[in-house]
Amino acid sequence: KMFRLRAPAASGRSAARRWLSGGFPPAHGYVQRTSVPTYHFQDSLPRLPIPRLAETIERYLYFARPLVPQAQLDATRELLARFGASE
Repeated sequence: KMFRLRAPAASGRSAARRWLSGGFPPAHGYVQRTSVPTYHFQDSLPRLPIPRLAETIERYLYFARPLVPQAQLDATRELLARFGASE
């Protein structure tokens, strides 16, 4: 896997000094270089199950609950009920 490196957050002078003087990050900006194509192992990966629509709707509403006002959640619940019934 390749991960982009970022400068350390404002965690003090010593961290910034290490970042600047230690030759870190590498010139290419990634943890490691690779010549393996992105989808090289795609065929060897297991296929993931597709969840039922009702489960997906239930999970969506569960995670939306703390993020949206009650009126919007009720409207969304109604739209999803109609959408789920069309399956």
